[in-house]
Amino acid sequence: MPGRYPNKLKNGWEPFYHLAKQPKIKFCPEQVMRPPKPSSIVRAKRLSGRDFTRRTSESGSGFSVDLSIATGRYANGGLALPDNVIECSPETQCKGHDSVFPDALPRFFINLLTTTGDTVLDPFAGSGTTAKVARDLGRSFVAIEKEAKNVRLIHERLSE
Repeated sequence: MPGRYPNKLKNGWEPFYHLAKQPKIKFCPEQVMRPPKPSSIVRAKRLSGRDFTRRTSESGSGFSVDLSIATGRYANGGLALPDNVIECSPETQCKGHDSVFPDALPRFFINLLTTTGDTVLDPFAGSGTTAKVARDLGRSFVAIEKEAKNVRLIHERLSE
């Protein structure tokens, strides 16, 4: 949780947890792909013949690498996978709750982990942001919230 703690720098990130009933989860990275960074396009244009074949990493790690898969498509205007730090504006349109997060956060994960018609469960619904975004993206949702004032807030947001 972001905050100030003794003997610790402030966190620049907050973890998110994806809980699933089964080990094989739905994963839809094509739904969250973005334009590549300019540096990736420059790197892709410098690829040579050797880069288009799978080979063992020269670092001695034992991993193999094929740069053409990751960067070859960028040179042709393709999209890239986002990295694992999601940056978005902290602004939100919800008043009445003290820890509302922006719509962009649940939108990213709902798109990454579900498709239209799936059901999204939010066991700590708070202000209902996840439910609202799930509905807007064509997903069903189950929102669980124990605080009566938050339940009223969720109903207000979803009826707008």
